[in-house]
Amino acid sequence: IFADLKDKIKNCKELAYQRVDVCDELSIQRALLDYKESGKTVSGIINLAYPRNSLYGSKVNEVSYESYTENVSKNLGAYFIIMKIFSEELIETGGCVINLSSIYGSFTPRFDIYEGTNMTAPVEYVGIKSAIEATTRYFAKLYKKHGVRLNCIAPGGVFDNQDSNFVTAYNEHAGAKGMLEGNEVAECVEWLILKGQCVTGQTITIDDGFTL
Repeated sequence: IFADLKDKIKNCKELAYQRVDVCDELSIQRALLDYKESGKTVSGIINLAYPRNSLYGSKVNEVSYESYTENVSKNLGAYFIIMKIFSEELIETGGCVINLSSIYGSFTPRFDIYEGTNMTAPVEYVGIKSAIEATTRYFAKLYKKHGVRLNCIAPGGVFDNQDSNFVTAYNEHAGAKGMLEGNEVAECVEWLILKGQCVTGQTITIDDGFTL
């Protein structure tokens, strides 16, 4: 999705990448300061980071309390830091924060599509994505009078050479398109940045009907 975003946005806005530790508030603050000191203005941020530990993705009966809370803390905490810093920063210029959620933020996984594969729908993932959507609405309401927009995009499955059995099972629940391509998510990001001036506090689902 990163590459598709770069291609979509580069012709209309400058898209900057900076290496930061998204679990470290000072790291993000330093990166923001460096960017501003170069004479550039922040008009928005696209938040796709997904920090997690080495045990992430285990079957639910193998997930310990410690591992679960660490993954939730890392990922949800990182999104919180980004929203807190950039909601305040964008008061000066207006703009948007776009968080990547998932259909599993509001839709119970179809566990049957993972049968016969080594894939799963991590229990941490569902909790994290649900909370990201709720926290996005919180910040959107708090900052809407300042012209700051916060939204979520909730994609369905994005094709990345997954197990063919999984792809087939997934597509049985979708429409004519089936699994998404990265550029189809990027198109929505582009629209929110350039044209979605009256859209805030929303979660936009892109899933070719998978959740219907």
